[in-house]
Amino acid sequence: MNNGISNQPYARAFFTEPMTAGIAFSPEEVDRMNALFSSKGTKTSATDGQFIDEKMRISDINFYYPNEQTAWIFEKLNYIIDFNNRDIWNFDLYGYESFQYSEYPASKGGKYDFHSDIDYTDRSKGGDPQTRKLSLSLILNEPGVDFEGGEFQILVGPDPHTCAQAKGMVIVFPSWILHRVTPVTKGNRKSIVVWVTGPKFK
Repeated sequence: MNNGISNQPYARAFFTEPMTAGIAFSPEEVDRMNALFSSKGTKTSATDGQFIDEKMRISDINFYYPNEQTAWIFEKLNYIIDFNNRDIWNFDLYGYESFQYSEYPASKGGKYDFHSDIDYTDRSKGGDPQTRKLSLSLILNEPGVDFEGGEFQILVGPDPHTCAQAKGMVIVFPSWILHRVTPVTKGNRKSIVVWVTGPKFK
């Protein structure tokens, strides 16, 4: 085990990917999820759990917890998160208790400007006491068919990087990375978002 600061850091280093992506859910699985979510409805989202800032975010959401209807979704998400984390980041993780279903309708100007998923609010004033370490976004419909615009972009340099999107595709990335959903210009972009927590970085 390496202890302390080294003056030959490259001997310990390895390349850290800013994200990973791939098709993980079949069209039939995504259709099954969409049928469930459409039956439950949504509500207008808030950027900090308390107030709505439409300059930053316009979307409709609902939260889902493990139960008989959703257990299979959580099981598959758990596998995807664990596989990617072990392969790329190797973060110490606790887990997550829910996922967020989101819709970005063009009729409302759906979008979410650049932001980080890490919660920096004061814990003594009601902030999340957990450290978000990995974020996951699952696309639930087909870009260019079900919606236009709504690009998923990350910022890891001076210019945004536009990530590939497809129905059933999962994008996983460290929660501190700035990312956004550009305005949806037609249709309704649908997705699942997961925030995986763990002990604070050290």
